[in-house]
Amino acid sequence: MKKYAIIVAGGKGNRFGGDIPKQFLLLNGKTVLEHSVKAFYDAFDGDITLIVVTPNQAMMTADSQSVIEDYIAAMRERYPIHTISGGILRYDSVKIGLSLAKEAGVVFVHDGARPLISPTLIRECYAAAVAFGSAVPAIPISDSIIKVQPNGEYSYEDRNLLRAVQTPQTFHTSIIQPAFEQPYLDSFTDEASVVNYYGGKTHYINGGVYNIKITHPTDIFIAEALLTALGNGK
Repeated sequence: MKKYAIIVAGGKGNRFGGDIPKQFLLLNGKTVLEHSVKAFYDAFDGDITLIVVTPNQAMMTADSQSVIEDYIAAMRERYPIHTISGGILRYDSVKIGLSLAKEAGVVFVHDGARPLISPTLIRECYAAAVAFGSAVPAIPISDSIIKVQPNGEYSYEDRNLLRAVQTPQTFHTSIIQPAFEQPYLDSFTDEASVVNYYGGKTHYINGGVYNIKITHPTDIFIAEALLTALGNGK
């Protein structure tokens, strides 16, 4: 079955800070983004269409654009990636990426800022999507969780009923493509929420404990330590 990986690297990274988006920072000699690209390439020995969504140029300074272009050019020498300029919203970026999935198959949508994704988890997502139409990795939550109301009141949530959702969120093209034709809503926080609102079903599988997202500067140090401990094998 045809495989597509839309690796979303179009965010500016406002929470991270700095001129260069977090997905283009170096992590053990490669950009954060390249670690994700390599994992998908390795998962299927290159038998996958790699679509990288880059930041919208209107959101970047001239200097950061130049740095990103250099990293993309170097990555293209190692992997057969297709690059597209992202939209203002993640929803728009994924929709643009989906337009390149011309044949029926399975689509992975992955955060470019999740560099520790393993080829094993990618293959597990693919197998589940083939069997059930979708596969979304999620892991149990270990912290106590409170829900805070606008008036300051709060209540504790039962963490045993909660999961932290990861990527790659994986769907058959017949499920995800029509879902992204519906108008955007603020409640669309990820691809699963778009599919669910459209009426599609989501099949959840066990995610990876190392599949962290680079969100804050300290996450880079955590990712470096994990890569070293795992021998870059993830």
